[in-house]
Amino acid sequence: MKFPYQHFTRGCAKTILIAVLCIAGFGLGAQPTNAAILRFDPEKNTVSRGETFVVSLLLDSEETVMNAMEGTFDYSKDTLELISVSRGESFLTLWPQEPTHDQENARVTFTGGIPGGTLAKNGVVVSMIFRAKQEGTGTLTIDETSSGVYLNDGLGTAAQLISEPATFEIINTSPFALLLFCATHPNENKWYPENTIRIRWEAKPNAEYSFEMTTDALKIPDDIVEETNGEYTMEKIADGISYFVIKEKPEGQDWGPATRYRTMTDTTPPEPFTPQTAKDLPEYEKKAILIFSTVDRASGIDHYEIKEEGESFSTATSPYIIKKARKGRTLTVHAIDAAGNIQTADITLTETTNVALEKLFSWAVILITIGLVGAMVLIAIVMKKRSLRP
Repeated sequence: MKFPYQHFTRGCAKTILIAVLCIAGFGLGAQPTNAAILRFDPEKNTVSRGETFVVSLLLDSEETVMNAMEGTFDYSKDTLELISVSRGESFLTLWPQEPTHDQENARVTFTGGIPGGTLAKNGVVVSMIFRAKQEGTGTLTIDETSSGVYLNDGLGTAAQLISEPATFEIINTSPFALLLFCATHPNENKWYPENTIRIRWEAKPNAEYSFEMTTDALKIPDDIVEETNGEYTMEKIADGISYFVIKEKPEGQDWGPATRYRTMTDTTPPEPFTPQTAKDLPEYEKKAILIFSTVDRASGIDHYEIKEEGESFSTATSPYIIKKARKGRTLTVHAIDAAGNIQTADITLTETTNVALEKLFSWAVILITIGLVGAMVLIAIVMKKRSLRP
């Protein structure tokens, strides 16, 4: 379930998250205090100027069961542009603070957890898409002073943290790079619900080509020549990020460097979920609240939409203040991922909110008070008239 108080400060969110998860893990006893390792994948790479590439933040908790963490990392904004950050493939399921991008300071922060704890073995925390802006060196570094991994020991003990940076050498675009076009996934930085991929390029006379579809961003095709007329089609591709990698061998020359085209496919809607109502929350002055959350394993949740009975859908966040909380009314929640897939959940209210009851009660009190005052005035008038009789 998504943490309901999104406007909390990061420190407050972390404190409450650890408290909640400590209660869940109470009584587990002491655990080995091995270090937790935060690193980027890939740690090193060479990319061309203008190229987009994916970097994942990984956690290895070694032999320690962890259940919460917070992280801050920085990137060199003079050479790198962060296009997007996603938690869609993360092993964390509870997010008091969603991954937040501070573009001005080139910094990303987040706070997440997993009830019950887990042994994280190179578990994906978040994934980022970067674009190489200009020649030079691009770096990613973890701020250990504002990052932490917390044990599932009932105490929220901080594990020793070891972080490893990532370095990317950005070079000029190779003159041998092929120009690739993809009709089904025309934007490398966008998720699509289409699981058939069609890519084409201008095949040169007498040139030979070797290519393949892979999930490995660093894959280099072998030297086996593929028969082609400058087109490639692959059907039923799995959800996730894939790469079409191709290299060319012009007539009488050696194999050139590999050219890559990234495709992002998500044909699966977000996980089913059940919205829940809440009331008597101090921060919402006894208003009826709807809380909802789900995950999407491929592209991640883009946004939610809500429709109250008799109204149209509108974008919403959790917690959502119900406008007309009356018994029997139905609310519909749409969870929409980055590819546009929709998961729908309905909830029918089983009671009228306290606020509505209080309003009815207040009006009843007012009417009764007016009636009593009126009766007292009437009695006073009658008694006065009687006293004036001879």
